[in-house]
Amino acid sequence: KTMAYCAAGIGNYRYAVKLLESCLETFKEFYPDEDVDESYYTIGIRQTLMILKSKLNESAEIDNRKALEDDIEKLGWDNGSTILSAINYASSLMKDGKPEEALPYYERIYSYSLDTFGEESPETLQFLNTLSLCCFDCGQKERAYELITKALAIAESQEKTKAKSITYNNFAYFRLYEKDYDKALEYFEKALSVIEKIPYALDTEEGALILTNMGDIYRVKGKYTEDTPAAIVYKATWPDEKVMRCTVGTLYETAKENNITKTALIIVGDVLDSEYSLSRLYADDFSTEFRQAKK
Repeated sequence: KTMAYCAAGIGNYRYAVKLLESCLETFKEFYPDEDVDESYYTIGIRQTLMILKSKLNESAEIDNRKALEDDIEKLGWDNGSTILSAINYASSLMKDGKPEEALPYYERIYSYSLDTFGEESPETLQFLNTLSLCCFDCGQKERAYELITKALAIAESQEKTKAKSITYNNFAYFRLYEKDYDKALEYFEKALSVIEKIPYALDTEEGALILTNMGDIYRVKGKYTEDTPAAIVYKATWPDEKVMRCTVGTLYETAKENNITKTALIIVGDVLDSEYSLSRLYADDFSTEFRQAKK
């Protein structure tokens, strides 16, 4: 199972599916009296299998609705397999930009998980997160905030799990929407600190999303201050090159005082005030595959 999650984390979905199917076969072998499609112990594996198979078949037409309707008719709503079909169908609706249609299914999924696993289980926490995001996309902002706040309170008391990281990420996403950049960054960093401690989790879509969101905040908010070192390099590498050191706060005045209106390179960042060695690639005493050092 661990190998399967590792394989899925690096995008090898086909091998991950093979390993998880092997897990279910082994479960049947060791627990012949247990119904593998109903067992509490296999729901996580079955859910992951469905998601991975969906990824593998994204180019093919899969009738997720028909699969769900068949499960409801044969097994009823109070069944793990039906819930897995509902997750798959609701997910496809969200991908198609139909959150309003997905919402009642996520309500059912969360309710089932709440009754089956309890409020503080990682599974229920994850479904609570999904429900809050669906509400958010439906325009139900107030309810979305209520749900994510509830999820956050549960996550704070948990060990470092993927569901906890997802909760922090989603809360940060909501704060980002409100342009509360400081609070958003605080919770993206919390999400990152959790997911970094889970083997291979940072290489998943969730890890990439956290880093992307943090990058967006740095881009929008910026981390430069008035005192950040800066330099204006007039006619860089030319015989009449001129370097003017200043700060971000004095860039304009420095350019104006020195009559710099064109042909200038502006460098900003702490690299200007740090110990930094120039590249030795073309140094006379440096050998490469194509050039021997001069003695």
